[in-house]
Amino acid sequence: MWTLNVTDVFNADGGSVRNFSILVTSPNPPVCTPPSGCGCIADTDCDSDADSDDVIAFFTAWESAESLGDTDGDGDTDSDDVIVFFAAFEAGC
Repeated sequence: MWTLNVTDVFNADGGSVRNFSILVTSPNPPVCTPPSGCGCIADTDCDSDADSDDVIAFFTAWESAESLGDTDGDGDTDSDDVIVFFAAFEAGC
């Protein structure tokens, strides 16, 4: 169950919300290992799409030499992994 509380930060009696955004984060890491776990190399965070969150997750893993950053599966993280990741990212999931 989700609850969204909105507070009027202006001292007015009425008005309308014209625009808002929500950022949802999780303290838990992904439970799969792309590409086999998620079905798409570019879906690094396993949420069934390829977006900016995946780019951030990929480079975080890549810089730390984690398996999620080894997109070509050769046991290291290098420029080849960046090429493989962005080829998959451009193709979409």
